[in-house]
Amino acid sequence: MRKLPSLKSLFAFMIFYYRIDLSDLVSSGRDRKPEELAFSEEFALKSLSFRAERCFYLAKSYSLAGKRAEAYALYCRARSLAEDVLQKFRTLNENDQIIKELKMLCDECRSNSCIEHATGIMEEVKAPENLSKRVSNLSLTGADKKLEKYLLEKLDSYESAVGD
Repeated sequence: MRKLPSLKSLFAFMIFYYRIDLSDLVSSGRDRKPEELAFSEEFALKSLSFRAERCFYLAKSYSLAGKRAEAYALYCRARSLAEDVLQKFRTLNENDQIIKELKMLCDECRSNSCIEHATGIMEEVKAPENLSKRVSNLSLTGADKKLEKYLLEKLDSYESAVGD
């Protein structure tokens, strides 16, 4: 059975080919109408805003996976893209709704990058403490080692799946 392509790859494929078709249409030798040029420019800006949002949500997934450095870098990249697009939309005096959404995206990127930075520093500071606690609990003599029973001896005892 053939695996169907994901929605994300289909959408990226569509954007890629529409961008090529649009650039071919605008760059052809025929007379260009102002509406076509405006549409082409608006499409380019919206595709950049899509890239900024994609970076943002990718950063969120990295953050949930505990990859702080990657999430921080992606949040910064998303903020940079969003600020560039926001400035270009302001010069065009475009749709206020898009400008509000981009401002919100910039603010969320900034706050999330600060959170990732702080969380990364806290985890880095706590790592040696946790390691030293584990090392201090080790015994060189092996006196703390629990005696393991054979399986036949453990048949009558029922241990909790949650743990001790």
